[in-house]
Amino acid sequence: MNVDVRTLPLRNVLSSKQQKQQNHYRTNVFKISILAIVAFFVWEILSLSDDTDDWSVLVDPPPRKLDNTSLQHLDHHTPPRYVTVILPSVVNPTGRRKRLEAIAKTWGPAARAVYVLHSQDEYGGSSNGIDTDHPYPHTILVPESITVANGVPRLQYVLQAILDRYDPEFTFFVNDHTYVLPQNACQFLRDRSPNEHLYAGHALSNSNKFAFNSGAAGYFLSRKSLRGLVEHWSAGVTHCSVGGGDDTASKWLQGNPGLVTAECLGLAMGVEPLDTRDEGGRHLFHAFGLVRTVTGEVDQWYLNKHEGLDKILGDDTLHHHQPMNFKECCSSDTISFHYVESAETLALTSTLRKIAMTKDSSISVNPLSDDYLKDYMISLWPKEHKDVGGYAHRLPHKNAIDGWDNLLFVTRNIALGVDDAPCFA
Repeated sequence: MNVDVRTLPLRNVLSSKQQKQQNHYRTNVFKISILAIVAFFVWEILSLSDDTDDWSVLVDPPPRKLDNTSLQHLDHHTPPRYVTVILPSVVNPTGRRKRLEAIAKTWGPAARAVYVLHSQDEYGGSSNGIDTDHPYPHTILVPESITVANGVPRLQYVLQAILDRYDPEFTFFVNDHTYVLPQNACQFLRDRSPNEHLYAGHALSNSNKFAFNSGAAGYFLSRKSLRGLVEHWSAGVTHCSVGGGDDTASKWLQGNPGLVTAECLGLAMGVEPLDTRDEGGRHLFHAFGLVRTVTGEVDQWYLNKHEGLDKILGDDTLHHHQPMNFKECCSSDTISFHYVESAETLALTSTLRKIAMTKDSSISVNPLSDDYLKDYMISLWPKEHKDVGGYAHRLPHKNAIDGWDNLLFVTRNIALGVDDAPCFA
């Protein structure tokens, strides 16, 4: 039946129009809701992508809330908890620029890296001179009068510069072949006071049963110890002055200035290295790279330098302070490796990130299979000898079951040992 709307009551006509408007409104609301949901998921994906591309989020995340401690940390004029001073390595000096650039892309910013340079050309990235508000890495350019061969005067100059510029609570000394896990360094310092002496790294002993920390693995000095060194050097104290502070030290000492530091600390200041191993006797600081440390294929001189440490660091009837290998080589709180070239720095960072970012925190299990992780590492790791470096070893052969079992275990253990606690806590 055809109905002329003109004959309907006005209220029925209005009701029909309202119904159409209501249907139109509901349709628009539905469309808007769908768009909002889509936008939310896109935002989540982009946020996750940003996080996984930023290694500093993993190793040195921002505070969850801005309490008084956080505000102090954000004040650039507050001395940092620690800085990492990167001295020139004597090995493969032509590859230094690439190593510094790789460090700047990975662990350098979170570890507050300070590059020690003899020329600004040694580092291709941006540098900030003495502007300590600038993001890390920072640079220290030593005077032209101090040459590359003058290791002792350079170290003395750098120590004074670090105190003058930063006055950090702790200073971590490494070289550009060292790989650092910044958050584990923070964890190591967590309950330590800068007002107490600290000389901590991988302890070794020379033929005179004198203990020192490996400069390759890196060592920490507290503010009190750093200031004491500078004061003793300036005063020309016995065991702290090499040729009156000039460059007359032996060529060996110039290439190993950390030995001068150790002698001054130990004989003049009474500050000895610590036993920094974990409760299982596993080391935190390693003077060789990941692969050689796991396999135990390290140089004999290195093993010899652990002899006599029972008398210095205390009795160890089980291991006698010797480094272990395989699954027992490395603490989950490992802080450093050495002889790591630029390509391996990038590969190791990506691997640790991949493991840590895919960890199921609810059950403490990582969903990455061993086969997947092995293929992932093989796809990233340097393969050419020149890229691996003369003192590092390649990954095991893909079918070397035992080699991969140990390597994957240690790599997972180290990656999962990196927590999200702020460095300044």
